[in-house]
Amino acid sequence: MIRVGDSVCLIFNMGKVGKVTALKEAAPKTWMVGGAMTKLQVATVLFEDGETIELGVSDLMRLDS
Repeated sequence: MIRVGDSVCLIFNMGKVGKVTALKEAAPKTWMVGGAMTKLQVATVLFEDGETIELGVSDLMRLDS
């Protein structure tokens, strides 16, 4: 489980490390045959290079400190 303040990295770019500054839920834009999907968790991440990006929690991996 990822929380605000956790150090994280991108799963597909392990060298890009940052800190979670906010979490929120977002409505998905995908519709399935049986109806709409559940809400997605989105994290706002401040990376070490100063860049801030909103990413799905499923695209992040928590780092042990």
